[in-house]
Amino acid sequence: MVKDNLLPMMPVLRIMTTTECNNNCSYCFVKTAPNYKVVKGDFKKIYKSMQKVDYSTLEIIGGEPFHDVDLLRKIFEVNDKPVVFFTSGTYNTQEAFNLCVEYFHKFRISFNFSYDGKHSLRNGKDSVKVRQAVRLFKTAFPVSIRWSINIEDIQHLVEHFKEIHELGIDTPIFFPMKYKDYSDNDIELFKTKFQELLDYCIAEQINFNGILDHGEQTFSDKADFVCPQELTILPDGRFTSCYVAYSSFGFPENLVSETPAASPCEADGDDRCEDCLNVFNCCNKCVGNLREYQLKTGNGFHHSYCDLIEAISLIYMKSKLRHDPCVRFEFYQGGVMLNYVQAVRKKLCHYKLEDIL
Repeated sequence: MVKDNLLPMMPVLRIMTTTECNNNCSYCFVKTAPNYKVVKGDFKKIYKSMQKVDYSTLEIIGGEPFHDVDLLRKIFEVNDKPVVFFTSGTYNTQEAFNLCVEYFHKFRISFNFSYDGKHSLRNGKDSVKVRQAVRLFKTAFPVSIRWSINIEDIQHLVEHFKEIHELGIDTPIFFPMKYKDYSDNDIELFKTKFQELLDYCIAEQINFNGILDHGEQTFSDKADFVCPQELTILPDGRFTSCYVAYSSFGFPENLVSETPAASPCEADGDDRCEDCLNVFNCCNKCVGNLREYQLKTGNGFHHSYCDLIEAISLIYMKSKLRHDPCVRFEFYQGGVMLNYVQAVRKKLCHYKLEDIL
């Protein structure tokens, strides 16, 4: 594909093929927006924007990207880079699978399925369909599961892990949701269930490295609505440097532009972001999520999310150190990755190794 390279090279180019989705999650930042409307992908406009960017990986999201298999085919025809789908897999499943089988000789295709377990708010009602889709796509493609834990789902933490693991997913990646405040009771329950989960993994010799993930965009310590590693093409062909913020209600349209540049975020930060125990780099610096949280709760900064991540990080580290004396951890300081020995020696985090044990 010949490109008119007007924009910097992007490691990730994301295409939001549609805002339409067959799920109706109560916490969805897209469909709960007061100005939400279904916007279907316009291939001509999307293709015009694709020609402006050189990229290493193409991510395809929605809404539900399987809603329009014909649009996916057109995108495949003009793409020659690896493709990663973010999908629940519950719509046009067989058609999407057949299309990907047809093209997987041309570029690598992998799938991140969104599935939170059979009791979950997000797609529990479609649990049978999701599990069937995961099993189908695993026959031909790399598959992982992104497992979001809403507050109401904390009690099912261990049960849902077992369910996902039985699908042949070695380590599902879970994300504690950021759109509400966690009470002290919520955090205590999460700690109890998380310890039960790690104990189960140790007893069954299941590798739980990487179970809690941060999202790569947080590496940059960004202070505005810009992900320097990615750019998103919207269904109407426009660019946005922060698709979460764009999709959230109240997001100013003038931050959707033809360049990665954007206005700075006015949200107040917290000193804890600089030096707290941050094994997973799972922080609040994704300003799209933070802005959504502020609009939904009226609070300036979700301290309780920091409290939760800090608590389960300690549980994780204690479990690993007790059962694997050779384990090494990674800390992040100003975007620089350090192992735990360096972190302790340089005193860049609150906790020394002996404090953890």
